[in-house]
Amino acid sequence: MDVVQAAASALSASRKIESVDSSLKHVLEAVKLLDLPSPSLNVIEKIGSCLRKPLLPLYQHCTNLALRFCSATLICISVKKVQPALLVQANSLVAAWQATQTALLSGVLDFIERNPTSCSFLGLFAQHLTVHR
Repeated sequence: MDVVQAAASALSASRKIESVDSSLKHVLEAVKLLDLPSPSLNVIEKIGSCLRKPLLPLYQHCTNLALRFCSATLICISVKKVQPALLVQANSLVAAWQATQTALLSGVLDFIERNPTSCSFLGLFAQHLTVHR
């Protein structure tokens, strides 16, 4: 979770760009919710909605920082949320967290589809995922 919070803090520094301020509010809200010890299924769903579309302007204006945040969040959810839920066979929690991860990845794909000339974007994303492993 520390890596996610550090990545979110780095993104917060980009608030001087007016078009990303609203997006940052959603992302920071998701980080707070992600830190809850036992969020409800509705809260987990809200995290996903706070992370898909709001990240699109951040990918555009703060590519590296947004990708760092995205990859840190994906890995955090996998390690801190999905794996513990699997251990206790909490299938509904596993499905909810995986849906949140899907929403996050769908946002990456949305950005790539809207910006087909951003071929290096996917490579950068892969690099950030490898760094956080």
